[in-house]
Amino acid sequence: MKENNQMIENRLKRAVESSVPDVLANVLEQIETKEVHTTEAVSETINDNNNEKIRVLPGKKTNFQRWPRAVASIAAALVIVFGLWMNLSYSTEAIVAFDVNPSIELSVNRAEKILRINPRNDEAKTVIGDMDLKGVDLDIAVNALIGSMVQNGYISELNNSILITVNSNNSEKGEELQARLSNEVGSLLRSFSVDGSVISQTTARDNHFEDLAEQYGISPSKAALIEQLIAADPSIEYADVAGLSINDLNILIEARQPQLVKVNISGHASEKAYIGVMQAKDIAFGHAKVTEADVRDLEIKYDYDNGRLTYEIEFKSRGIEYDYDIEARDGSVIKFDTDGKEDVTQPQTESTQKTEAKTSSKLIGSSRAEDIAFRHAGVYRNQARNLETELDSDDGVRYYEVEFAVGSTEYDYEIDAYSGKILNYDIDYGDDDDDDDRSETTGSTARVTEKATTAATNQKPLAQEIGKGRAEEIALRHAGVSKGQVQDLQIELEYDDGIRYYEVAFEVGDTEYDYEIDAYSGRILDYDIDYDD
Repeated sequence: MKENNQMIENRLKRAVESSVPDVLANVLEQIETKEVHTTEAVSETINDNNNEKIRVLPGKKTNFQRWPRAVASIAAALVIVFGLWMNLSYSTEAIVAFDVNPSIELSVNRAEKILRINPRNDEAKTVIGDMDLKGVDLDIAVNALIGSMVQNGYISELNNSILITVNSNNSEKGEELQARLSNEVGSLLRSFSVDGSVISQTTARDNHFEDLAEQYGISPSKAALIEQLIAADPSIEYADVAGLSINDLNILIEARQPQLVKVNISGHASEKAYIGVMQAKDIAFGHAKVTEADVRDLEIKYDYDNGRLTYEIEFKSRGIEYDYDIEARDGSVIKFDTDGKEDVTQPQTESTQKTEAKTSSKLIGSSRAEDIAFRHAGVYRNQARNLETELDSDDGVRYYEVEFAVGSTEYDYEIDAYSGKILNYDIDYGDDDDDDDRSETTGSTARVTEKATTAATNQKPLAQEIGKGRAEEIALRHAGVSKGQVQDLQIELEYDDGIRYYEVAFEVGDTEYDYEIDAYSGRILDYDIDYDD
């Protein structure tokens, strides 16, 4: 603090020296001279009729009135300079807010020094800790805060989205600061080994957002983002999305693609904390007691319900229309609608699941179980060898165990004997030295992958592929470039180790980009950026 005070004093001294004429020495000299005239009598010799007389003349007093005016001019100049310095140093030029779940606001002056720091919730206080950021450069403060958010687990590969809001009366400077901070935070997250997604926006100072923040228990910055989202999509209800996290909102925005004003998004929101489209679909099919082959007109999209991100799954089977809302994080069935009759579900116990499995109409049969396994693996029956299928039972649940091999790969499935739902599966890639088994048990968060071979490319996939155009959009958006900047764009649908993905490669100037994007979810599996020096 002493160093800061000394720095301020030195800057004030330099400002005064450069702004005020150096008249002090001259004024002091004048003051000293005039004092002599007023304290000493002036003798004058007068020759009057050959008689010398000495007359004492008093010193002139008018010079007394000059030096106070000179000193006053110096004081006035000092007041002006000090006032200007105070205005530049202590006047808020912009408010910069960072929202993840912690919500922190920084008030900065024109020199981008921190004037105040405002933690808007308890998580923000944890991030700040004992850091004293007042008077610190904005860039240094941002580095410290982002590092603390990562260290405390608020930003991670599971929750990688952050909202940056610049509130400034100067719109042009506000947008410049928005762009710069977005790039800096993105680089910082990469340095912390986090593939982050940065949402940035500019807003004007408005009590309206403060009122919304107080009403819904959120930050003004989040309130401003939601208001733009609702303006672009009037079907969205404020209360329903106010409880969504910044990462949830980022996923919803990416899914719906609304036209948001003065909002930029770089990177791709992480979906690793969510069960995924494939598992959500399996949960809906299992609840409806239908199989993949029975379903048509399947549609899956992200939605929301009372502050929770959901998968909305619609399909038809055997003349019945189904509409499910599946909680995106834990896979619970929030509600479902059959033929227009809504039925809010209650949590199922293990005993009720067993009873349902036992009392369902009839066994699907070993042949049907095999077809389900082949379809999931992405192979044809005539490719399989060493096929073995047995009806088994475990803890009251009857299932078909289906085992077969294709090439050097061995498959083992457990399929519910009544609903046809895949309860568990294991794939053993025999040509890999490492243990690369991939398995899924109902209720787990493991990602379901589709096994496809060259001979099975004409088989209908488990879910609809996003297409080359969408893969291209995701890659360009993550790279933060526009299509007009891109050269040598190449997009190929690839398959490796049971995963279908789009390889998107392109160049922008001397920089080469290479992305691998999941063909079904659109998730960025891997990317490489080569900066050619």
